[in-house]
Amino acid sequence: PDMNIIEHCWHYVKSRLRMRRPAPRNADQLFEAAQEEWAAMPREYIQNLYLSMRSRIQFLIQVKGWHTRY
Repeated sequence: PDMNIIEHCWHYVKSRLRMRRPAPRNADQLFEAAQEEWAAMPREYIQNLYLSMRSRIQFLIQVKGWHTRY
């Protein structure tokens, strides 16, 4: 299973990009908007993801490497 917390960060950025009005109209605007959203990601959100790793790993061990909710 993919336990990489970066996937949650990408999901956050994608969600924020979908809410942008006006939406980016070309690749350059999309890249710039993604950089802005990445930089604006709350530090607390990132820290909470980091702190969740211990419980994620413990759960992964408990399910013997099978599918997890993460």
